[in-house]
Amino acid sequence: MNQQKICKLFLIFSTMYLTSPLHRVDGVTRGVSLSVALAFEPTEATSPAFFPRPVQILRGYLADLLAIKQSDIEVMQVEEMLWPDTCLGLPSPGRCAPGETPGYRVTLQISGTVYRYHTNKYEAFMFAGPGNAPRRNK
Repeated sequence: MNQQKICKLFLIFSTMYLTSPLHRVDGVTRGVSLSVALAFEPTEATSPAFFPRPVQILRGYLADLLAIKQSDIEVMQVEEMLWPDTCLGLPSPGRCAPGETPGYRVTLQISGTVYRYHTNKYEAFMFAGPGNAPRRNK
């Protein structure tokens, strides 16, 4: 079975799983993450256009910040999340509004270093570790 068919089947079954009434409480999916492992050769399905918009924006930001190509940024994992607040589940005293915020937990690798970010479903993202956030290359 080719990789495109496998990817399509994965998306169909994951959608069925996430929309199942067994995993929903009051019409909202809770405590469920959808992991997209990209451990196979890049194909049309794993091209940058395949990634959710916040991941595309994050890759563009980091490529500009570090003066590298987006292709140098490996997307290791994208998990769909329901964050507990507008700070995307990260500590930021005084700036967070309570309330569920849908988004993603994104794991990236750049030159062997792993970075994690939390995003909403639109454009916002926050560094989540480990270590220090990437800094502008000189």
